[in-house]
Amino acid sequence: MRLTSEERQRGWTVSDGVGYSPKLESLEGLPYQRDGWDAPGYDEWYVFESEKRLGQRSEGNLFVALGKAGVIVPFVGIAGFDLSKTDPGIQEVIQPFWKQIDNVDPESYLADGHSCFSFVSRNPEAFDAVYSAMQK
Repeated sequence: MRLTSEERQRGWTVSDGVGYSPKLESLEGLPYQRDGWDAPGYDEWYVFESEKRLGQRSEGNLFVALGKAGVIVPFVGIAGFDLSKTDPGIQEVIQPFWKQIDNVDPESYLADGHSCFSFVSRNPEAFDAVYSAMQK
């Protein structure tokens, strides 16, 4: 994540390849689609109730990196990453995703990939609100 000077002034930081925001009260100012509206941004966010450090962003093989302590794997850019898929090939990627979600324990996870938007939450109100908005 490359931060603008304005984002740095608002309290955004980058550590070990992972961007961190100050506590957000709205979506205003959230970096999104920096590659342009006509290109997938491969944006991925973990939402927490309080500050949490995720560790180092993995740049390598997810199957090697996933078991390492202090390493976070970005799933949104993996070809075919789509939580709605059930075929065995994609399940080899989705199962490690769920393991990471268990380890990281976010309130919510959002990803805007090439062909789909993914939203996972243990907050039922947030999930229902996003689900309703996506139905429109």
